[in-house]
Amino acid sequence: MAVAVLVAGGAASFWMGRSQDARMRSELLVQGRLVADILNPWQVVNLTGMPSDIDSPDYQQIKSQLQLMQSANGKFRFLYLTEQLPDGRVVFLADSEPGDSPDHSPPGQVYEEATDTFRDVFATGGEVVEGPARDRWGNWISALIPIKPAEGAMTMAVLGIDIDASNWGWDIFVHCLPAVALSLLGLSGLGFLAVLFKRAETARGRIAASEALLAESAERLRLLFGNMAEGVILHAVILDAAGKPANYRIIDCNPQSERILGFKRTEMVGRLATELYQTQVPPYLAELSQVALSGIPAHLEAYFAPMGRCFDISIAPWGCNGFATIFSDVTGRKAAEEALKSSEQKYRTIIEGIGEGYFEVDLRGNLTFSNPALCRMMGLPADEIAGINYREYTTPETAEKMLRMFGRIYKTAQPSGAQDFEIRMRDGRRIDIDLTASPIVNAMGGVIGFRGLCRDISERKRNEQQKQELEEELQRAQKMKAIGALAGGVAHDLNNILSGIVSYPDLLLLDLSVESPLRMPIETIRDSGRKAAAIVQDLLTLARRGVSVSEVLNLNDIVLEYLKSPEFIKLESFHPHVRVDRRLDAGLMNIMGSPVHLSKTVMNLVSNAAEAMPEGGTIRISTRNAYVDEPIQGYDQVTEGDYVVLEVSDAGIGIAAEDLQRIFEPFFTKKKMGRSGTGLGMAVVWGTVKDHKGYIDVGSVEGQGARFSLYFPVTRKEVEPADTVAAIDHLHGKGERILVVDDVQQQRQIASAILSKLGYQVHTVSRGEEAVEYLNTHSVEVLVLDMIMSPGIDGLETYRRVLEQHPGQKAVITSGYSETDRVSEAQRLGAGIYLRKPYTLENLGMAVKHELQRM
Repeated sequence: MAVAVLVAGGAASFWMGRSQDARMRSELLVQGRLVADILNPWQVVNLTGMPSDIDSPDYQQIKSQLQLMQSANGKFRFLYLTEQLPDGRVVFLADSEPGDSPDHSPPGQVYEEATDTFRDVFATGGEVVEGPARDRWGNWISALIPIKPAEGAMTMAVLGIDIDASNWGWDIFVHCLPAVALSLLGLSGLGFLAVLFKRAETARGRIAASEALLAESAERLRLLFGNMAEGVILHAVILDAAGKPANYRIIDCNPQSERILGFKRTEMVGRLATELYQTQVPPYLAELSQVALSGIPAHLEAYFAPMGRCFDISIAPWGCNGFATIFSDVTGRKAAEEALKSSEQKYRTIIEGIGEGYFEVDLRGNLTFSNPALCRMMGLPADEIAGINYREYTTPETAEKMLRMFGRIYKTAQPSGAQDFEIRMRDGRRIDIDLTASPIVNAMGGVIGFRGLCRDISERKRNEQQKQELEEELQRAQKMKAIGALAGGVAHDLNNILSGIVSYPDLLLLDLSVESPLRMPIETIRDSGRKAAAIVQDLLTLARRGVSVSEVLNLNDIVLEYLKSPEFIKLESFHPHVRVDRRLDAGLMNIMGSPVHLSKTVMNLVSNAAEAMPEGGTIRISTRNAYVDEPIQGYDQVTEGDYVVLEVSDAGIGIAAEDLQRIFEPFFTKKKMGRSGTGLGMAVVWGTVKDHKGYIDVGSVEGQGARFSLYFPVTRKEVEPADTVAAIDHLHGKGERILVVDDVQQQRQIASAILSKLGYQVHTVSRGEEAVEYLNTHSVEVLVLDMIMSPGIDGLETYRRVLEQHPGQKAVITSGYSETDRVSEAQRLGAGIYLRKPYTLENLGMAVKHELQRM
């Protein structure tokens, strides 16, 4: 029988021991978490694991907290913080032992006995209770808790709490004692009586000791009553005939009551409340008598009208129908609280009324307070925004930047300057804010959080970006205008110089036989002059003074004509491994433009694309109709409207980012000199597009190619049939009178020679005033009028004055270049065709013939 009792008791004890061990480990983890939450993670971050930490305030505060936790729980033998070095060693940061203790571990001491389980806490961030495990200090059960600056962050330290393994086993044994006792109960019956007699003797001794303790307690109570900082008064409730409270009498009081109330003890003891306080009704009779009669303590803060003061009163039942009041005068405190409440209300009103977002966060970055402006900025109601962590609304890069800012504030306890951050909203939107923050400090001067202001600066950022883009666009335009003005002046002078080289060979060739040995040299001179004149036209285009012809055309025709041109055939010979893929919209709309300049634009873009692919590749030329409903922010800002888009792209070397802003500058080129041109190609493209009131967008990735998209406004007009070129014989006149007005003698001579050769009667003058004076007494069929003349009046003013004498006077407008609005104004007044210098037999003869035939 005894064996069965022992076996059953042993099994029960084993099961209870296992259960108790698991419960104790779980409780130890909870206690470890509480200790970890008390520690300030920012102070832990500041520890370096070096002996110099001992003198730092952060080390001293952490050590005092560990010692306080050790003293609060007698089972804790050691509390300590450790960190793991890059080489895997575990070292102590701080511990709970006094500095002169032999068990003290100074900062940086290596913990040689750290187990694999211990190191796993650093790696995984998981908490654990391990042991029993033995080290140089003894045999321990250890709770290992990771310390992290924020949820989800990397473990920066591990908190260890050691409990003596023998004490741990004893606690388990005590818990299992009932099962052991039960198994031994049957074996201990005989000893029970002996124990009973022994305990009776012990009880008598304890009674005597209790009586002595009671006397000692009474003395302590008397001393406490007399020395309390609060006033204490004992009262007895007086009942009326109906058994209801009617008054109360003071039975006793302590010395502090006299000082607080200003009455002597002899004036208070034995008197009724109405007598002492001189009131008709005892103050607070209902509240005080309720405690006396119910036996339930109460507390109140009351304004005591008879004395004009505020009291904090604790009420406790005492004796039969009595009560005790423990009170202190809080008049000053209440006044301070009211002042503080008023101040808080004032500042709360300010905080809630400002347009900037106001926030307060704890050391982990969790929001503890916010104002309505912050809620509006974040797009969340107040109940949803409370408690969120700033990392929920930031990218990892922004979170790291904010962490550095808060770290500096924590270390210096000084406010930060305004810094810009990008915030990511829950709906996917991103906004830019500028943020200023300052520390929140406790009474001891320690930083316990951060507060600050933030503003949504997204609109400002967009405006700054737009301003920068507009400034860059303006700078480009100003640069092109300045260079264009220079180019225009040079082109004007070159046109005058080239006029003789281009014009006289045609006149000489008319007088030479086909077999003349001089014909070939003269034709070479003429062709060279025309090539030079083509370069001058590029300069005029760059100056935006060369596009004066606007006719209805289709870009598909321009592209197709170029692909059949000698220029393209020559390009193919230079780049045999380049092929062209054309994708032209069959329904492409028409535009108003100059075929010559647009053809040159296509040629320059294709030439650039071929040069960008030295190993060969495909150039894609495409056209399409496009409606832009929102402005396109690219290289150029394309405004709303209908456009025809010409796109030329390649898969070549691309354009470097530093070159992208310069590609349209005159003479900026990285092509092969002598083969690829003069460096004016892309500048001509820019000038042509701007003269056609169009836009350019450029996209390029270095090493992957470039794409040029040209946007031209559409027209609803239809293309007119092309005029046929008149034969030279048809250019001859019939003796009609022509007046040539030009300030350059060479130009007058050339024009006179060509027109005389064609059978016209020619008279020339050098100034506008001379032309007006000549026409006072003469008449002519056609006026050939230079637009730019100096000194004196220009061509437009000359034409105005001529019209006053000869309304409807026919005129041909000529110039090396001319302002577009000046030409348009002259044509509005009645002038006919505009002819660009230099003169040739064909262009001057056709212009005069066309003007004579114009109705």
